[in-house]
Amino acid sequence: MGEEEKIEKGIWKRKITWILIVTAITVAILMAILGAVITENIRGRVVIEVFTMAILLLWLKKCFRQVGTIEMPCSGVRARFGRSVESLTPGLYSCLYPIEDIKEYPTGLHRLSYKAENIHSKPETIEVDGKKIALGSQRMDVDFTFTFRWPKVGKKYRVPIIDPVTGKAKRDSQTGKVVWKKVDGGDLLKNKAFYHLPIRNPKTAPIEKFDEAFGKTIMGGSRTILAGHNHSFCRENKEEIEDEIKEYLLSEVGDPIFDCGLPRETVDTKILKIKFQDTTETAFEAPEIAWRQADATKKRAEGEAEAIKKRREAFKDVPEPMRAMLSAGIGPGGEKGAIGLDLNNLVTYLALPVLLEKLGLGEKKEGISRQELIEALKKLSSEELEELLKK
Repeated sequence: MGEEEKIEKGIWKRKITWILIVTAITVAILMAILGAVITENIRGRVVIEVFTMAILLLWLKKCFRQVGTIEMPCSGVRARFGRSVESLTPGLYSCLYPIEDIKEYPTGLHRLSYKAENIHSKPETIEVDGKKIALGSQRMDVDFTFTFRWPKVGKKYRVPIIDPVTGKAKRDSQTGKVVWKKVDGGDLLKNKAFYHLPIRNPKTAPIEKFDEAFGKTIMGGSRTILAGHNHSFCRENKEEIEDEIKEYLLSEVGDPIFDCGLPRETVDTKILKIKFQDTTETAFEAPEIAWRQADATKKRAEGEAEAIKKRREAFKDVPEPMRAMLSAGIGPGGEKGAIGLDLNNLVTYLALPVLLEKLGLGEKKEGISRQELIEALKKLSSEELEELLKK
Protein backbone atom coordinates (compact mmCIF):
# COMPACT_ATOMS: atom_id res chain seq x y z
CA MET A 1 0.00 0.00 0.00
CA GLY A 2 1.43 3.36 -1.07
CA GLU A 3 1.80 6.41 1.15
CA GLU A 4 -1.11 8.24 -0.55
CA GLU A 5 -3.43 5.26 -0.09
CA LYS A 6 -2.53 5.11 3.62
CA ILE A 7 -3.33 8.83 4.05
CA GLU A 8 -6.64 8.50 2.19
CA LYS A 9 -7.60 5.46 4.25
CA GLY A 10 -6.78 7.33 7.47
CA ILE A 11 -8.96 10.27 6.43
CA TRP A 12 -11.94 7.98 5.76
CA LYS A 13 -11.46 6.28 9.13
CA ARG A 14 -11.57 9.63 10.91
CA LYS A 15 -14.69 10.66 8.94
CA ILE A 16 -16.48 7.46 9.89
CA THR A 17 -15.52 7.93 13.55
CA TRP A 18 -16.97 11.46 13.58
CA ILE A 19 -20.18 10.30 11.86
CA LEU A 20 -20.65 7.59 14.51
CA ILE A 21 -20.00 10.04 17.37
CA VAL A 22 -22.49 12.59 16.02
CA THR A 23 -25.06 9.83 15.50
CA ALA A 24 -24.62 8.59 19.04
CA ILE A 25 -24.99 12.11 20.47
CA THR A 26 -28.15 12.67 18.40
CA VAL A 27 -29.65 9.37 19.60
CA ALA A 28 -28.85 10.22 23.23
CA ILE A 29 -30.50 13.67 22.95
CA LEU A 30 -33.57 12.19 21.26
CA MET A 31 -33.85 9.55 23.97
CA ALA A 32 -33.69 12.22 26.64
CA ILE A 33 -36.41 14.29 24.93
CA LEU A 34 -38.56 11.21 24.32
CA GLY A 35 -38.22 10.14 27.93
CA ALA A 36 -39.19 13.60 29.10
CA VAL A 37 -42.27 13.62 26.86
CA ILE A 38 -43.42 10.15 27.85
CA THR A 39 -42.88 10.71 31.55
CA GLU A 40 -45.64 12.92 32.97
CA ASN A 41 -43.90 13.35 36.33
CA ILE A 42 -41.70 16.48 36.21
CA ARG A 43 -39.27 15.06 38.73
CA GLY A 44 -38.92 11.90 36.64
CA ARG A 45 -38.25 13.93 33.50
CA VAL A 46 -35.41 15.82 35.21
CA VAL A 47 -33.84 12.60 36.48
CA ILE A 48 -33.92 11.03 33.00
CA GLU A 49 -32.45 14.12 31.33
CA VAL A 50 -29.64 14.55 33.92
CA PHE A 51 -28.79 10.85 33.84
CA THR A 52 -28.71 10.79 30.03
CA MET A 53 -26.52 13.90 29.80
CA ALA A 54 -24.11 12.57 32.46
CA ILE A 55 -23.64 9.32 30.57
CA LEU A 56 -23.21 11.28 27.34
CA LEU A 57 -20.53 13.53 28.84
CA LEU A 58 -18.61 10.58 30.32
CA TRP A 59 -18.77 8.79 27.00
CA LEU A 60 -17.57 11.86 25.10
CA LYS A 61 -14.64 12.16 27.48
CA LYS A 62 -13.61 8.62 26.56
CA CYS A 63 -13.99 9.39 22.87
CA PHE A 64 -11.43 12.22 22.85
CA ARG A 65 -7.86 11.43 23.85
CA GLN A 66 -4.73 13.57 24.01
CA VAL A 67 -1.63 11.53 23.12
CA GLY A 68 1.35 12.97 24.97
CA THR A 69 1.89 16.33 26.67
CA ILE A 70 4.74 18.79 26.97
CA GLU A 71 5.59 17.34 30.39
CA MET A 72 5.32 13.73 29.19
CA PRO A 73 5.84 13.17 25.45
CA CYS A 74 4.28 9.93 24.22
CA SER A 75 3.64 7.82 21.16
CA GLY A 76 0.29 6.06 20.84
CA VAL A 77 -1.43 3.04 19.32
CA ARG A 78 -5.09 2.95 18.31
CA ALA A 79 -6.85 -0.38 18.95
CA ARG A 80 -10.15 -1.54 17.49
CA PHE A 81 -11.85 -4.61 18.95
CA GLY A 82 -8.64 -5.36 20.87
CA ARG A 83 -6.35 -5.30 17.82
CA SER A 84 -3.87 -2.55 16.97
CA VAL A 85 -4.77 -0.72 13.78
CA GLU A 86 -2.73 2.50 13.80
CA SER A 87 0.29 4.14 15.46
CA LEU A 88 -0.17 7.76 16.58
CA THR A 89 2.12 10.75 16.95
CA PRO A 90 1.50 13.26 19.79
CA GLY A 91 -1.80 15.14 19.37
CA LEU A 92 -5.57 15.13 20.03
CA TYR A 93 -7.52 12.15 18.64
CA SER A 94 -11.08 10.86 18.61
CA CYS A 95 -12.03 7.23 19.08
CA LEU A 96 -15.33 5.39 19.27
CA TYR A 97 -15.19 4.01 22.81
CA PRO A 98 -15.49 1.13 23.72
CA ILE A 99 -15.08 -0.20 20.20
CA GLU A 100 -11.81 1.73 19.93
CA ASP A 101 -9.20 2.67 22.49
CA ILE A 102 -5.80 4.39 22.54
CA LYS A 103 -2.76 3.18 24.49
CA GLU A 104 0.10 5.62 25.18
CA TYR A 105 3.83 4.86 25.47
CA PRO A 106 6.00 7.54 27.15
CA THR A 107 9.14 8.28 25.13
CA GLY A 108 11.01 9.61 28.18
CA LEU A 109 13.85 7.76 29.92
CA HIS A 110 13.08 4.79 32.19
CA ARG A 111 15.87 3.62 34.54
CA LEU A 112 16.14 0.29 36.39
CA SER A 113 18.96 -0.42 38.88
CA TYR A 114 20.21 -3.89 39.77
CA LYS A 115 22.83 -5.69 41.88
CA ALA A 116 23.88 -9.13 40.62
CA GLU A 117 25.62 -11.08 43.39
CA ASN A 118 27.73 -14.26 43.52
CA ILE A 119 28.57 -14.41 39.83
CA HIS A 120 31.50 -16.75 39.12
CA SER A 121 33.88 -15.88 36.29
CA LYS A 122 35.50 -18.40 33.96
CA PRO A 123 38.86 -19.88 35.10
CA GLU A 124 41.91 -18.42 33.39
CA THR A 125 45.69 -18.72 33.13
CA ILE A 126 47.83 -15.69 33.95
CA GLU A 127 51.56 -15.15 33.45
CA VAL A 128 53.72 -13.91 36.33
CA ASP A 129 57.50 -13.51 35.88
CA GLY A 130 57.40 -15.72 32.82
CA LYS A 131 55.52 -18.50 34.60
CA LYS A 132 51.93 -19.50 33.80
CA ILE A 133 49.66 -19.75 36.82
CA ALA A 134 46.15 -21.24 36.74
CA LEU A 135 43.63 -18.86 38.29
CA GLY A 136 40.33 -20.45 39.25
CA SER A 137 36.83 -19.04 39.00
CA GLN A 138 36.46 -15.75 40.89
CA ARG A 139 33.29 -14.60 42.66
CA MET A 140 32.08 -11.07 41.91
CA ASP A 141 29.20 -8.71 42.71
CA VAL A 142 28.10 -6.30 39.97
CA ASP A 143 26.10 -3.07 40.24
CA PHE A 144 24.58 -1.91 36.95
CA THR A 145 21.67 0.02 35.43
CA PHE A 146 19.35 -0.69 32.51
CA THR A 147 17.74 2.29 30.75
CA PHE A 148 15.23 2.36 27.91
CA ARG A 149 12.82 4.59 25.98
CA TRP A 150 9.80 3.69 23.89
CA PRO A 151 10.38 4.46 20.18
CA LYS A 152 8.85 7.46 18.43
CA VAL A 153 6.44 7.13 15.52
CA GLY A 154 7.99 8.09 12.19
CA LYS A 155 11.60 7.51 13.27
CA LYS A 156 13.72 4.57 12.07
CA TYR A 157 15.34 2.20 14.58
CA ARG A 158 17.53 -0.89 14.39
CA VAL A 159 16.18 -4.31 15.38
CA PRO A 160 17.69 -7.77 14.78
CA ILE A 161 16.87 -9.76 11.65
CA ILE A 162 15.25 -13.10 12.56
CA ASP A 163 16.37 -16.16 10.64
CA PRO A 164 13.18 -17.84 9.33
CA VAL A 165 14.78 -21.28 9.54
CA THR A 166 16.17 -21.23 13.08
CA GLY A 167 13.81 -18.63 14.52
CA LYS A 168 16.80 -16.89 16.14
CA ALA A 169 18.54 -13.59 15.50
CA LYS A 170 20.70 -13.76 12.39
CA ARG A 171 24.45 -13.33 12.96
CA ASP A 172 27.27 -12.35 10.64
CA SER A 173 29.26 -15.41 9.56
CA GLN A 174 32.63 -13.65 10.00
CA THR A 175 32.24 -11.47 13.10
CA GLY A 176 29.49 -13.40 14.87
CA LYS A 177 27.68 -10.13 15.56
CA VAL A 178 23.91 -9.71 15.28
CA VAL A 179 22.69 -8.40 11.91
CA TRP A 180 20.31 -5.45 12.23
CA LYS A 181 17.61 -3.88 10.05
CA LYS A 182 15.80 -0.53 10.29
CA VAL A 183 12.11 -0.39 11.19
CA ASP A 184 9.73 2.51 11.89
CA GLY A 185 9.10 3.09 15.59
CA GLY A 186 5.35 3.14 15.01
CA ASP A 187 5.45 -0.40 13.59
CA LEU A 188 7.39 -1.61 16.65
CA LEU A 189 4.75 -0.20 18.98
CA LYS A 190 1.80 -1.39 16.90
CA ASN A 191 3.04 -4.90 16.11
CA LYS A 192 5.17 -5.77 19.16
CA ALA A 193 4.81 -3.62 22.27
CA PHE A 194 1.00 -3.51 22.04
CA TYR A 195 0.68 -7.30 22.12
CA HIS A 196 3.62 -8.33 24.34
CA LEU A 197 3.96 -5.67 27.06
CA PRO A 198 2.08 -7.03 30.12
CA ILE A 199 1.18 -3.54 31.37
CA ARG A 200 -2.29 -2.12 30.74
CA ASN A 201 -1.34 1.56 30.77
CA PRO A 202 2.41 2.25 30.24
CA LYS A 203 1.86 6.00 30.64
CA THR A 204 0.78 5.86 34.29
CA ALA A 205 2.51 2.62 35.33
CA PRO A 206 5.15 2.99 38.10
CA ILE A 207 8.72 1.90 37.37
CA GLU A 208 8.16 -1.21 39.55
CA LYS A 209 5.78 -2.56 36.90
CA PHE A 210 8.52 -2.44 34.27
CA ASP A 211 10.86 -4.12 36.74
CA GLU A 212 8.33 -6.95 37.08
CA ALA A 213 8.10 -7.22 33.29
CA PHE A 214 11.82 -7.01 32.45
CA GLY A 215 13.74 -7.58 35.69
CA LYS A 216 14.27 -11.36 35.52
CA THR A 217 15.38 -11.16 31.88
CA ILE A 218 17.84 -8.33 32.60
CA MET A 219 19.35 -10.11 35.61
CA GLY A 220 19.56 -13.42 33.78
CA GLY A 221 21.14 -11.87 30.69
CA SER A 222 23.76 -9.94 32.66
CA ARG A 223 24.73 -13.00 34.71
CA THR A 224 25.03 -15.10 31.55
CA ILE A 225 27.37 -12.63 29.84
CA LEU A 226 29.51 -11.94 32.93
CA ALA A 227 29.91 -15.62 33.75
CA GLY A 228 31.12 -16.21 30.19
CA HIS A 229 34.30 -14.16 30.74
CA ASN A 230 37.32 -14.58 32.97
CA HIS A 231 38.33 -12.32 35.85
CA SER A 232 40.83 -10.21 33.88
CA PHE A 233 38.37 -9.50 31.04
CA CYS A 234 35.63 -8.43 33.47
CA ARG A 235 38.02 -6.12 35.27
CA GLU A 236 39.48 -4.46 32.16
CA ASN A 237 36.68 -4.46 29.52
CA LYS A 238 33.51 -3.05 31.07
CA GLU A 239 32.35 -1.30 27.89
CA GLU A 240 32.58 -4.49 25.82
CA ILE A 241 30.59 -6.37 28.46
CA GLU A 242 27.93 -3.63 28.46
CA ASP A 243 27.57 -3.97 24.67
CA GLU A 244 27.33 -7.77 24.94
CA ILE A 245 24.60 -7.58 27.59
CA LYS A 246 22.69 -5.06 25.47
CA GLU A 247 22.96 -7.21 22.33
CA TYR A 248 21.94 -10.34 24.23
CA LEU A 249 18.80 -8.73 25.67
CA LEU A 250 17.75 -7.29 22.30
CA SER A 251 18.30 -10.45 20.23
CA GLU A 252 17.11 -13.39 22.33
CA VAL A 253 13.79 -14.50 20.86
CA GLY A 254 11.26 -15.08 23.64
CA ASP A 255 12.73 -12.51 26.01
CA PRO A 256 10.18 -9.75 26.83
CA ILE A 257 12.62 -6.99 25.86
CA PHE A 258 12.98 -8.46 22.38
CA ASP A 259 9.28 -9.33 22.10
CA CYS A 260 8.23 -5.79 23.06
CA GLY A 261 10.26 -4.39 20.16
CA LEU A 262 12.64 -2.14 22.09
CA PRO A 263 15.26 -1.07 19.49
CA ARG A 264 19.02 -0.80 19.84
CA GLU A 265 19.03 3.01 19.91
CA THR A 266 16.69 3.31 22.90
CA VAL A 267 18.31 0.72 25.19
CA ASP A 268 21.51 1.02 27.23
CA THR A 269 23.29 -0.83 30.04
CA LYS A 270 25.88 0.72 32.35
CA ILE A 271 28.12 -1.21 34.77
CA LEU A 272 28.68 0.97 37.82
CA LYS A 273 30.91 -1.33 39.86
CA ILE A 274 32.43 -4.82 39.78
CA LYS A 275 33.59 -6.00 43.18
CA PHE A 276 35.58 -9.22 43.49
CA GLN A 277 36.13 -11.15 46.72
CA ASP A 278 38.56 -9.47 49.13
CA THR A 279 41.44 -11.93 48.60
CA THR A 280 41.34 -11.35 44.83
CA GLU A 281 41.19 -7.56 45.26
CA THR A 282 44.18 -7.67 47.62
CA ALA A 283 46.18 -9.84 45.23
CA PHE A 284 45.59 -7.50 42.32
CA GLU A 285 46.16 -4.35 44.38
CA ALA A 286 49.49 -5.61 45.78
CA PRO A 287 51.48 -5.15 42.52
CA GLU A 288 50.15 -1.62 42.15
CA ILE A 289 51.06 -0.76 45.74
CA ALA A 290 54.54 -2.27 45.26
CA TRP A 291 55.00 -0.29 42.05
CA ARG A 292 54.02 2.95 43.77
CA GLN A 293 56.42 2.25 46.65
CA ALA A 294 59.24 1.44 44.23
CA ASP A 295 58.53 4.60 42.25
CA ALA A 296 58.60 6.68 45.44
CA THR A 297 61.90 5.06 46.47
CA LYS A 298 63.35 5.75 43.03
CA LYS A 299 62.32 9.39 43.13
CA ARG A 300 63.70 9.76 46.66
CA ALA A 301 67.04 8.26 45.57
CA GLU A 302 67.18 10.57 42.57
CA GLY A 303 66.46 13.53 44.85
CA GLU A 304 69.25 12.54 47.24
CA ALA A 305 71.68 12.08 44.35
CA GLU A 306 70.81 15.52 43.04
CA ALA A 307 71.24 17.01 46.53
CA ILE A 308 74.68 15.40 46.87
CA LYS A 309 75.66 16.77 43.48
CA LYS A 310 74.64 20.27 44.54
CA ARG A 311 76.50 19.98 47.85
CA ARG A 312 79.66 18.83 46.07
CA GLU A 313 79.45 21.91 43.94
CA ALA A 314 78.87 24.09 47.00
CA PHE A 315 81.80 22.57 48.96
CA LYS A 316 84.28 22.21 46.08
CA ASP A 317 86.77 24.58 47.81
CA VAL A 318 86.69 22.63 51.13
CA PRO A 319 89.65 20.24 51.64
CA GLU A 320 89.16 16.48 51.96
CA PRO A 321 87.92 14.55 53.93
CA MET A 322 85.62 17.31 55.22
CA ARG A 323 84.29 17.90 51.69
CA ALA A 324 83.33 14.26 51.22
CA MET A 325 81.44 14.19 54.50
CA LEU A 326 79.66 17.43 53.79
CA SER A 327 78.77 16.30 50.26
CA ALA A 328 77.35 13.00 51.52
CA GLY A 329 75.41 14.78 54.27
CA ILE A 330 77.17 12.95 57.11
CA GLY A 331 77.78 14.58 60.47
CA PRO A 332 80.91 14.33 62.59
CA GLY A 333 79.64 11.26 64.41
CA GLY A 334 78.85 9.48 61.14
CA GLU A 335 75.13 10.23 61.46
CA LYS A 336 72.94 11.32 58.60
CA GLY A 337 71.24 14.69 58.69
CA ALA A 338 73.78 17.22 57.47
CA ILE A 339 71.94 17.62 54.17
CA GLY A 340 71.68 21.29 53.40
CA LEU A 341 74.47 22.14 55.88
CA ASP A 342 75.77 25.66 55.25
CA LEU A 343 79.33 26.72 55.87
CA ASN A 344 78.10 29.71 57.87
CA ASN A 345 76.73 27.42 60.62
CA LEU A 346 79.30 24.64 60.22
CA VAL A 347 81.00 25.42 63.55
CA THR A 348 77.72 25.41 65.47
CA TYR A 349 76.65 22.13 63.83
CA LEU A 350 79.93 20.33 64.63
CA ALA A 351 80.00 21.83 68.12
CA LEU A 352 83.76 21.29 68.39
CA PRO A 353 85.59 24.03 70.31
CA VAL A 354 88.85 22.49 69.17
CA LEU A 355 87.94 23.35 65.59
CA LEU A 356 87.60 26.99 66.49
CA GLU A 357 90.98 26.99 68.15
CA LYS A 358 92.62 25.21 65.24
CA LEU A 359 91.15 27.67 62.80
CA GLY A 360 92.21 30.60 64.90
CA LEU A 361 88.67 31.87 65.28
CA GLY A 362 88.58 31.82 69.06
CA GLU A 363 85.09 32.01 70.56
CA LYS A 364 83.58 33.55 67.44
CA LYS A 365 80.61 31.38 66.55
CA GLU A 366 78.18 33.85 65.03
CA GLY A 367 78.56 35.80 61.81
CA ILE A 368 81.38 33.71 60.32
CA SER A 369 81.48 34.43 56.64
CA ARG A 370 81.70 31.66 54.08
CA GLN A 371 85.03 32.87 52.78
CA GLU A 372 86.55 33.11 56.27
CA LEU A 373 85.61 29.53 57.03
CA ILE A 374 86.90 28.22 53.71
CA GLU A 375 90.22 30.04 54.11
CA ALA A 376 90.60 28.69 57.66
CA LEU A 377 89.82 25.12 56.56
CA LYS A 378 92.38 25.38 53.78
CA LYS A 379 95.11 25.92 56.36
CA LEU A 380 94.46 22.49 57.92
CA SER A 381 96.16 19.40 56.63
CA SER A 382 94.32 16.16 55.88
CA GLU A 383 95.73 14.58 59.04
CA GLU A 384 94.51 17.50 61.15
CA LEU A 385 91.01 17.30 59.63
CA GLU A 386 90.79 13.54 60.24
CA GLU A 387 91.96 13.97 63.81
CA LEU A 388 89.51 16.79 64.30
CA LEU A 389 86.57 14.77 63.01
CA LYS A 390 87.44 11.81 65.21
CA LYS A 391 87.00 14.02 68.22
